[in-house]
Amino acid sequence: MNIHFYRDFQVALEAFKSDGHDLHLEVVAKNWQFAYDFPAVIDGRIKKRTIPHQMAYGSSFFFFNTRRPLFRDIRVRQAITLMFDYEWTNRVIFHNAYRRSHSYFPNSSLGAIDKPTPAEQKLLASLTPSLPNPIVSQAFLSGKTSSPSESP
Repeated sequence: MNIHFYRDFQVALEAFKSDGHDLHLEVVAKNWQFAYDFPAVIDGRIKKRTIPHQMAYGSSFFFFNTRRPLFRDIRVRQAITLMFDYEWTNRVIFHNAYRRSHSYFPNSSLGAIDKPTPAEQKLLASLTPSLPNPIVSQAFLSGKTSSPSESP
């Protein structure tokens, strides 16, 4: 068995297309959507499959330094968050390859997927009286920035 390492994703894809290796893990959403129209895929010698996983994975978020006066105002943080149109970006640039995370720890036992339990609500309420009520009583969902009918 031979194992090949490529420092460049595009070079690895081109090697795969030319029969340079037998298994290829695609990590570029644009490639997944558009780069697999070569003969070996079309005639069925190569199978393109999505393999679901249940592993925890990293996330990308905006983090605000709320010690700075500008970011202490929750309305400022909400406005900045709404400026990034996740739905449009995922649809147009990433070809719907991603699903929006509603937790700092997605796909893990630490992920917040439901409203807080009574014990969690009690803990949150005791931490600070200034927490917005929805944080204590509802499941967290990131706000939508555009509707599916909106186009680029």
